[in-house]
Amino acid sequence: LLPGTHNSGSYRQYRNTIPVFHKHMVCQEEDIFEQLVYGMRYLDIRPMMATGTFWMHHLAPLNPLQRALDDVRKFLTATDE
Repeated sequence: LLPGTHNSGSYRQYRNTIPVFHKHMVCQEEDIFEQLVYGMRYLDIRPMMATGTFWMHHLAPLNPLQRALDDVRKFLTATDE
């Protein structure tokens, strides 16, 4: 058993209201670092390139891929201490 999240990179912290289109794009409420802290060990990251930058996407670019890499590094270095 390997706990993971579907479309891990398609996150956005929910507020009181969400645009209708975002309801179909956003799959997670927590960023990659928080998903790892909560015990997820499989990350479903779907990269794409748009405007010369790599993004994580689900129907459209949502969060920069670099942010996910930084979050993984942050998690790994935090657990080493």
